[in-house]
Amino acid sequence: MRVTTKSVALPAMTVSTTMKAESEPVGRQRANGSASPPPRRLFDLRQAASYLGLSYAQTRELVIRGHLAHVRLPCPRGRDGRSMRKFLIDQADLDNLIDQHKERGSL
Repeated sequence: MRVTTKSVALPAMTVSTTMKAESEPVGRQRANGSASPPPRRLFDLRQAASYLGLSYAQTRELVIRGHLAHVRLPCPRGRDGRSMRKFLIDQADLDNLIDQHKERGSL
């Protein structure tokens, strides 16, 4: 990112302003020209809970009871086949859960 400094002379004082140049886009280009981050596929439990509109505890319970599939990546330092303790949820599995439990009719 380039930073440019510009001095403006005013009567009896000088004011310095700093302007930041736009950085190169990293992700996809939005319609208004700004860059967006790449789309996310895996969510942790808190993000998955927010996506579903549930609490953290309710989402964790869905995983523990087997209603929601989870991903456990291998531990990068573990050479004995251990996996990380963090539950990760695929967005496709969240969408499938929603689709499987849609109901039509009256409330």
